[in-house]
Amino acid sequence: MRKLCCLLVLCAQLLSGCQLAQGEENGDWLIGFYISLEPIGEDGERFDGVQETGEDGLPLFVFDGIEVECYPMYYYPVPVDDRGFSWYTSGEADYIPCGRVVDEITESQEGTVYVNAAGGGYTLCPNPVYVTEAGDLYVIAQEGPSGRMDQPGTVLTCSQEDTVTYRLDGKTKRESVSVTCHLESVAPVEKTVILQMDGKNQVLARLDIRPGEPLEPWQGCQDTAYLIAETCYEEGYGEVQRETFSKEDQISVPRYLADGRVMYDYLEIIW
Repeated sequence: MRKLCCLLVLCAQLLSGCQLAQGEENGDWLIGFYISLEPIGEDGERFDGVQETGEDGLPLFVFDGIEVECYPMYYYPVPVDDRGFSWYTSGEADYIPCGRVVDEITESQEGTVYVNAAGGGYTLCPNPVYVTEAGDLYVIAQEGPSGRMDQPGTVLTCSQEDTVTYRLDGKTKRESVSVTCHLESVAPVEKTVILQMDGKNQVLARLDIRPGEPLEPWQGCQDTAYLIAETCYEEGYGEVQRETFSKEDQISVPRYLADGRVMYDYLEIIW
């Protein structure tokens, strides 16, 4: 589901559920979450979406009045013809909804937000997103579970299910929709060391990457047979983890944001 990464995620998990807000009208469809790590407003407060055009030319929805940084995990509708809507996914590269699109309806989605265990306590605010029969989007403010997440591998979870009724090709259909999001803590990394190795297990080149440093393209050596990634954690979060990669594999390294969220960036190696 996710790209290869050099970060060891421990198996300890703490699962918490939450009951989410419902759409304002029976005909409104649940299409996903607009995740935040702090409340976007009062519980049940509605924020309407305004459609714009993104840099890639595809429609982009902006929710007026939300000043908190949010992370989209939903499919949004774009009118295509008299049949109704086509669906596009939203979100950054590390948000990979695992939904299956059937008859223009997203049956299920699941995504994970990773946070730095050194940040201590977090709150998962899923903020369900709905679309009206006219194709307008809105989000409902919803505060979810909170907890200490200083143990790597701790997970907070929110899920919501809904049933929608719609017409397609002159027929009335009903579909169940399920959306789940996780907030998972990961151990903070001091640095990641990438080694290019030859066929005799000798080091040809070494690259030390510390979180926050620019991730520039790295020149590969002609005789490189494989690579080793060494993840060095901050004190108290475990021993060095070593992982072997082929030249065809993609290696990612962590990047930490101010709110505690952890992103993973690919290292570009020029062969």
